[in-house]
Amino acid sequence: FVDDTLGREQLAWLEGVLKRAQQSGAKVLITGHIPPGMFGGCWGRASRQYEELLNKYVEVLAGQLFGHQHSGSFRILRKDSEYFGSPVAVAHATPGFSTYKVRPQPCLKY
Repeated sequence: FVDDTLGREQLAWLEGVLKRAQQSGAKVLITGHIPPGMFGGCWGRASRQYEELLNKYVEVLAGQLFGHQHSGSFRILRKDSEYFGSPVAVAHATPGFSTYKVRPQPCLKY
């Protein structure tokens, strides 16, 4: 995020959702457009804050699905947001279909 205000507001909202899920014993599936992490693009400091938030509520996390990437990949989120920390969650970044006549489609094998 260029302006950290939006990131803080979204992360505060997400923390409320995760906290309510924890209190009720529910599981949460997080979906989004741009995946977190070093190569996420526009997350900036919010990526580390997001990872720290997931560390706090990891027991309610059922999974994470993101798009944006033009090939399938995944991100391993680690304890305490450290590069070599213990893995706590995986964020799947799935490729999408294009409405254009592009061959090959990034998510299809012909």
